[in-house]
Amino acid sequence: VAIAEALKNQPIATNVGVNTVELSDGRIVVSDVNPNSPAAEAGWTLGTEIVAVDGVPVAERLPTVIYNTAVGTDEGQRLRQVTNLLNFPAPEADGTANDVTIEAILPGEDAAQSFTMTPGAYLLPNRLASPTHSMPIQFRVEPTGGWLTWNGFEEPELRIAVLEEFLHQVEQTPGVNGIVLDLRGNGGGWDMLYFTMASYFFNADNPVSIGWIEQDSFDVATGDFVREATPEFLISAPQPDLYYGGPLVILIDQNCASSCEFFTQFMQTNGRATVVAQHASKGAGAPINRITMPGGLLFQYTKGRAYFAGTDELNLEGKGVVPDERVPVTLESVEATLAGEDPVLEAGLETLSDLAGQALIDSLNLAPLPDDVAADFSAIYPSAWNNTSAGSTVSYTTPDNQYLIAYTMLEPQDVAAMLARVGISDLEAALVETRSANELDWSIYRVVDANNFVNSYAVAETDDALYVIQVAAPASAADVLIEGLLYPAIDAFILSASN
Repeated sequence: VAIAEALKNQPIATNVGVNTVELSDGRIVVSDVNPNSPAAEAGWTLGTEIVAVDGVPVAERLPTVIYNTAVGTDEGQRLRQVTNLLNFPAPEADGTANDVTIEAILPGEDAAQSFTMTPGAYLLPNRLASPTHSMPIQFRVEPTGGWLTWNGFEEPELRIAVLEEFLHQVEQTPGVNGIVLDLRGNGGGWDMLYFTMASYFFNADNPVSIGWIEQDSFDVATGDFVREATPEFLISAPQPDLYYGGPLVILIDQNCASSCEFFTQFMQTNGRATVVAQHASKGAGAPINRITMPGGLLFQYTKGRAYFAGTDELNLEGKGVVPDERVPVTLESVEATLAGEDPVLEAGLETLSDLAGQALIDSLNLAPLPDDVAADFSAIYPSAWNNTSAGSTVSYTTPDNQYLIAYTMLEPQDVAAMLARVGISDLEAALVETRSANELDWSIYRVVDANNFVNSYAVAETDDALYVIQVAAPASAADVLIEGLLYPAIDAFILSASN
């Protein structure tokens, strides 16, 4: 305990009352200021750029900054050093602190100024740290997607029960685009629990092996590291009706450690999830051992190394889980986070929407209309959708009735009057664009109904008829289906020779 307190209090005991963060462009800036600190008195605010400390440029000083938290990657070390950049030693024995001189560029200015300050013990929480939640595991399900977060791979009965309820609600909610698993700040835990939770995202037709990594452990008898045997068990959802195979995004940060990293990398390596983050994970994935020392001091050490199966490539050590998509750290994102927003979650939801859109397009399996469906024209339709044609309208919908494409041939008539019947009163405002294909000129109109469904109507006129192609979808998928269904439908629409 005494050693821990000494490490905690001596090297980084004082500060000038600011938190610092490194932006993606390489600048290190102030993110937060204690209002009673020397930094506040000097006029420092969000975005003040730190240039040098006691005459040493930041680039030279940073590698020498000490920190007292274990890290497993160069990126993690740099994050800690940036955090501690403006922390200083404890006061001298007589209680006086040595002044420091800091060169900084204030927001809106180009030149650096020199500021001399006396460090002190100015408390300032890090509001850019991992999000905290009131419950160990919690979720919400909305039409745009499901969100699930948990703080560790512990208490398996609780985690599995909540996961299953979450997946049940996702299955029962129409139009869910996908799932975000928010593992920021998750410290890890029981390795078999991460396998169990991951299994719900694989089905019995495509099970996945848990033998994706191998471990070397030190063998006392040989005096060397020995590769351990790896089990080849296949896993899939223990309850098939709760299997989820849709788009999946995992959010992590530099505090995602151990089983959190193994879970994330397992899903990433097997092509089951897209990882979104500002920083790679902690890099703390390897077999460990713990020894209780005299005085109750717990000593934990790494007893082996983990590799991707069949290779000599370390899976986590020194690099952590590398995000598929990095969210830039900018002044705007820092300011948004301090204001209570969540730029990383927003980026994750945007990625999820893109994945869902691509999955929807991939599932269309567009095929030519059967010859007996429409005699006056040839066109395409999603072959997995249900035929719901009625009267003069050829239509297809998804089994859940969330999406529709319809072809209608009408007698020549006023376009404005026809569109007024479907809720479009201002043609100019509703007109999205025009498109020509196969000697037909199409005008595309758009209207949103009371249920937030977007109906897009492509209209083409000839001397003999008015042709309408309608595509309807929830607002979250409307743009995707314009690109992936309506445009191809227009391009494939050809009048028969008799017309």
